Amino acid sequence: MGKIDNGEFKLFADYTMITKNGNFFMKALIVVIIVVGLILLFVGCKKQDATSKLQESSMNFDMDTLLPFLERVADHIQEGFGEKEIANIMASVKNMEPDEENNFNFEILYQQKKTPFIINVFMDDIDAPDVFFFSPADLANQIDNEMADYAEELGI
Repeated sequence: MGKIDNGEFKLFADYTMITKNGNFFMKALIVVIIVVGLILLFVGCKKQDATSKLQESSMNFDMDTLLPFLERVADHIQEGFGEKEIANIMASVKNMEPDEENNFNFEILYQQKKTPFIINVFMDDIDAPDVFFFSPADLANQIDNEMADYAEELGI
């Protein structure tokens, strides 16, 4: 690589060969960076699209009314949100302090399609969680209807 010629040190034996290979390397590196960037952009957009199509349904609950409502929601979901998931949510919510927030992300099967289902819980006051459901539009409408029915049943 380096050699001494007439008392001078030359770093590269053949400068033209290195620059030609260097240009090839730089072009290959740029192509790789562009391809990786496009892949990350596509994957990021696809992930964002899946959650951006979700609609919100929300309601404030008392601790004793949350479990029965989650069970009502589970009746509308084919897979991915059942007794185990509800038990995990309830265990977490029971340990939350006021002004604490917790997110629960699920992949569910709804109307024969896998879709994200997100539940965000904000403990507004002692034993009074605000619960936000993010789901596909049809399920969000069903949750809204369940909320209206439930509120009427509870007399609130």
